[in-house]
Amino acid sequence: ILALGTSLAAPLLPLVGIESGGFHLFGATSKGKTTLLSIAASVTGVKKIPHWRATSNGIEGIAAAFNHLCLLLDEIAQADSRDVGNIIYMIGNGQGKTRMSRDLTSRKTKEWLLIILSSGEVEIANYMKQANIIQKGGQEVRLVDIPALPKGAKYGCFETIHGADNAVQFVSALEADTREHHGTALDAFLFQLVIDVTDPTFA
Repeated sequence: ILALGTSLAAPLLPLVGIESGGFHLFGATSKGKTTLLSIAASVTGVKKIPHWRATSNGIEGIAAAFNHLCLLLDEIAQADSRDVGNIIYMIGNGQGKTRMSRDLTSRKTKEWLLIILSSGEVEIANYMKQANIIQKGGQEVRLVDIPALPKGAKYGCFETIHGADNAVQFVSALEADTREHHGTALDAFLFQLVIDVTDPTFA
């Protein structure tokens, strides 16, 4: 529900006036975190989920490309722990660095408005601590840590497997569904959204 909700909520940010931010799913490996990101990606039709393994400049370009969408970032352990805090601030603030062109005029700054859905094995504060950096409150509220495994979880990231024989079978069914319906949900959602916002009674 969270994975689907983040993808469907991102295009609504300009309508409700909320700044960029998001969620970091943390927990043990092979419990379904990447599957959750794949589900979110299936909403928008993203073919390849971006990883944290990029420079801040690289993620700046990715964020601009995901404007008004859900930005997925898998495996925070692939990022430099010294850069994570600054990247969180940059994405949350919704704009990249100001740069000068060759004629010494300012280039147009990249901007975006999006929701982040991140994954990793540890909380952000603990990962930053590896570089002897203390997480700041502004970083904490921009990218909120959420345990990927429910309390007392029997099926990894999933609280229920909806009649499947086991978690592996349930995940396989989810992956098959996301492949079959990849990219269809957002088109239908935006089509209805345009109808709703042009309705004079829309509040």
